[in-house]
Amino acid sequence: MNKKLLRLTAALCGISAAAECTFGAFIHDVSAVSISDTDSAEVIIYADETGKKISPYIFGINHKGNISGVRSTVLKQNGDMLSTYNWETNYSNVTEDGVSTNGISLVESFPDTEWNVPALYTDNLITNAFLHNIPVRLVNLQMMGYVANDAMGVVSENDGTDSMRWAEISFAKNDSYLNTPDTSDNVVYIDEYVGYLVNKYGTVAEGGINGFFLDSSPDTWSEKYSYLSEDFSDTDMLINKSAQLSEAVKIMDNNALVFGPSVSGAEACFDFDGTFSVDSISFADYYLSQMKLKSEKSGKRLLDVFDMHFYTEAQDSKGNKIIHRESTTADAYRMQAPRILWDETYDEKSELYTQHEAQLPLLPYLNKSIAENYPDTKLSFSEYSFGGGGNISGCIAQIDALGAFAQNGVYLACLMPDEISDYQKTGINIFTDYDYNGSSVGNIMLNTDNNDNMSSSYAMIEENDNSRVWVILTNKNSSYNKDFSVKLNSETTYLDSHIYRVYDGSPEIIREDDLTGITDNTINITLEPRSVCLLTVYGDRSTVSENVTETSRNNEDMSEIVSEEIAPEIQDPAQVTLDITTDRVTVTTVSDIEISEEAQTSETDVSETTAATEEFETGEKPPKEEKDPVNVPFAVKIIITVMMAGCGCTILYILLFDKR
Repeated sequence: MNKKLLRLTAALCGISAAAECTFGAFIHDVSAVSISDTDSAEVIIYADETGKKISPYIFGINHKGNISGVRSTVLKQNGDMLSTYNWETNYSNVTEDGVSTNGISLVESFPDTEWNVPALYTDNLITNAFLHNIPVRLVNLQMMGYVANDAMGVVSENDGTDSMRWAEISFAKNDSYLNTPDTSDNVVYIDEYVGYLVNKYGTVAEGGINGFFLDSSPDTWSEKYSYLSEDFSDTDMLINKSAQLSEAVKIMDNNALVFGPSVSGAEACFDFDGTFSVDSISFADYYLSQMKLKSEKSGKRLLDVFDMHFYTEAQDSKGNKIIHRESTTADAYRMQAPRILWDETYDEKSELYTQHEAQLPLLPYLNKSIAENYPDTKLSFSEYSFGGGGNISGCIAQIDALGAFAQNGVYLACLMPDEISDYQKTGINIFTDYDYNGSSVGNIMLNTDNNDNMSSSYAMIEENDNSRVWVILTNKNSSYNKDFSVKLNSETTYLDSHIYRVYDGSPEIIREDDLTGITDNTINITLEPRSVCLLTVYGDRSTVSENVTETSRNNEDMSEIVSEEIAPEIQDPAQVTLDITTDRVTVTTVSDIEISEEAQTSETDVSETTAATEEFETGEKPPKEEKDPVNVPFAVKIIITVMMAGCGCTILYILLFDKR
């Protein structure tokens, strides 16, 4: 190839590169995303058909950083060092960059006069849940075997399990339970921890802790805590410990939900970080089937919720993971990444997809595994993230994740927010607080037709009432408007709609002018590039409880969305009585599977106590002040024109004047 042709090719590539950077979601690496877009989309909503009940617990968040600015229903305890948290002393161990350190990292923000208060880190969870009106509180229990026993800094390789730097844990104290635990015996009892929390906050029925995790990320223990010289890759040992700890929890509060195994990601769910291989089945299959056998032997359900973490592993065309990147290219891939949850046609560039394509998409596989190996077990994602907390792509990905959870029967999900998470929170608020006054979408997800992968559509109604339909639309194109034709297939005649939008450039949900005069139950509306629209569509006003109302959850009524199965009420922790006697619960030794006859007869299968979600209350809510949307496309057009003109001049010069 001669030099002129090389320079000509380079100039043309410059146009292509500039276009990809500017068009974003419109032009993709064909081998990675292969998405073509259209300027319009047709959406059909089947408003008269039976939809799927949406679990109110999918709108959760992890207790990390600033949790304000989002309307959540679940607050989950979080911390990298929770597996080594000593609830008696608040010591914990953190391992970063190969350095293991004992300290008080989890509670260092508290006054040092409070550091000796037992379970201070958990008390912080309860207090923040109350302050932010979050009715469901979930706590992590220690199961690994050892917890930090001092706050003296770096732990050396010689400080193994037989040193005083560590305290051994035991699931069953088999003795009286103290309001002030014994910190001198070098043993930390986990059933005493649960008993302490029950004594302080009450049982589930009394408004206490709603559920407990059988520790967190066990597939990472061998790497993080190799100096403990324990074989944490033994999945049978993990399952035995899980059954034992669950027994101890159920004796303390038989209505508390037990979550496990809470592995660190989808790959661990399939192969336990590459260490599990049994008869060509996944670790999820094996864990569920073995916990079912343990439960049958014990006489009670020992696993209520199959739980895992999920952090997108999607990569861009250059092999960079997108989760912690925010660029036009990364954002385009992020807005497609949630498809791995449900879309069998999605081809993702990631190690997960390369190694486990046969077990994807994830949600259908997990639902099938549960149905075959331990029916009636619930499914949760107690930590998940697609990133993008600082721009609109994170909001759109969050909406798609919640839509997938709702459509596939996920019971509980808790976002792990980015350090900057405003847009991720907006993705939750679109469902739970779209007018910033407690208004939420309906609790039934309707079936819709929309085969356009560059847009999303979700439709909800209240159970047994389709006089009002909530419709969420997204436009994932980075440069062009998209015209939506939304057809509500129903015998009900729909008259008008409120409109709420989120534009690229601001995480605020904006109330706009109402849409009136709907013709033939069809709404025509245009979405700007990378934007979100929520329509609250009304039928005959005589069928609506109050004229032009929104479904609302006011602060004082937030707990009413939650059934007695998991949280009957929310209490101010400062008002909880602490005078329960220390010998309130007597526990016999918990063996591998053997428990006392008394404990067996006192337990009730959690699956038999499931209650229906209560209806949301309604109320008139004032609209937000209208705000002008950000107009990106015009500026983009100017940039494209200038860049193409420059490249065009270069090409013309090469063709006409360059004689080299």
